[in-house]
Amino acid sequence: MSSAKQVNLKPNVLMIVLNSVLHDSRVLREANSLLSNGYKVKIVGILDRKIDRHDSDIEIELIDVWFRYRLPRNYVGWIIKYFEFCVKCTRKIIKSKPYIIHAHDLNALLPAYLGSLFSKAKVIYDSHELYTETNENSNTIINRVWRFVEKKLLHKVSAIIAANKSRARIMKNDYGAPYLPTVIMNIPSVQFISRSFIFQDYIKSRGVKNIDQKEIALYQGGISHNRSLDVLIRSVKSWNRNVILILMGYGEQSYINHLKNLIYDLDLQQRVFFHPAVPSHKLLEYTASADIGIVIYKNNCRNNYYCAPNKLFEYAAAKVKIAGCNFPEISEIIDSYNLGSTFDPTNEDSISACINYVLLKDIEEGNFIRLFGDFNWEKEARKLIQLYKKIESLN
Repeated sequence: MSSAKQVNLKPNVLMIVLNSVLHDSRVLREANSLLSNGYKVKIVGILDRKIDRHDSDIEIELIDVWFRYRLPRNYVGWIIKYFEFCVKCTRKIIKSKPYIIHAHDLNALLPAYLGSLFSKAKVIYDSHELYTETNENSNTIINRVWRFVEKKLLHKVSAIIAANKSRARIMKNDYGAPYLPTVIMNIPSVQFISRSFIFQDYIKSRGVKNIDQKEIALYQGGISHNRSLDVLIRSVKSWNRNVILILMGYGEQSYINHLKNLIYDLDLQQRVFFHPAVPSHKLLEYTASADIGIVIYKNNCRNNYYCAPNKLFEYAAAKVKIAGCNFPEISEIIDSYNLGSTFDPTNEDSISACINYVLLKDIEEGNFIRLFGDFNWEKEARKLIQLYKKIESLN
């Protein structure tokens, strides 16, 4: 984690996110930037009993949702668990008396707003995703309720943040935001990582021979049916025989088991490997041992189609060539800076052709340097601090 320290006395900030914080690079980057600029920052998240405790300069308090491990994963169970979180989170807001509540995503906005009614705090809505459009079945009862909540609360917050320009336009034109949200992208700091050999040692420990002849294709991120990982795995059959695919991240065990069965059925046990997710402050050390980084999503919702995921920039920070799906924001980065090539995520042949092509393609180091001259966390952090100063001036 960053070793940022408080330097001035500024307003208290309470961030809310419905995860365990450890793997959420965006939340941690924003919190560390605020801490470095003198804000007192506390993050409230959800306790995951399977994850080790945090080592951070930031104060992190994780809510133990009692019903989380006692109720089934269905609508009724989710509503009860979410209600418990909202009640406990609102109590923490009242006790903390923050000046600003920073809600990370729509599911954090409701408890943030409820807490602000008691604490009189100002609320920032930081929309990481197009929350109600994260899969093909977006017209569920739950999503219709969330759309209603979002439309109402967009007019009751002090500031709105979107993760990229495409999503910002959608939030204004389609969701009813009263103004174009401030775009703050999730990008690493300008600090290139030296080559490492973590994955080479990892696959060697699993019986792979002739390691010096192997190349590593890395997918890092959520292991989810929303990422077309089954199509990616099938495409491995047509890759160069010396290329190993590593899937690094966390996800539903049932889906991971499905993918493992697919790997077995295709006889790819020595070509496709899973690796557990690693903490965000260690991630790039692992990324730097790959030869090519893969960005793949299903084209089944606008949230996916208009994404510009942080893994794009994480691969670039490690000077790893990129093969990404041919969606607007992803293609713009890859093509504008000549970092690799793109593919159709529905087509195995397109994916394999792209992987084989990019592995043979020479990418100049200057292309990565040029990207981070235009996109870097230092620029994004300045926008965040300016937004906070604007909110402070409202008083």
